[in-house]
Amino acid sequence: MAAAMPTQPDGALFPSALPGRMDLCRQFPIGVVGVIAPRNFPILLAMRSVVPALAFCNAAILKPDPQSAVAGGS
Repeated sequence: MAAAMPTQPDGALFPSALPGRMDLCRQFPIGVVGVIAPRNFPILLAMRSVVPALAFCNAAILKPDPQSAVAGGS
């Protein structure tokens, strides 16, 4: 689902209260998203928040649990 988010249109047109006009609703990145990963299923539950944030051009800071195992690290 998050992979398809960037392909969606940038905005939506809505009818205006004024005749002959339309209102445009657009989405903008909110900036930095902070994610704290839990000890159980750290990768799965963290990526549920990190991937949509990155798909909408936000920065994501991930803070893993210190008791979690390091995967792919040295």
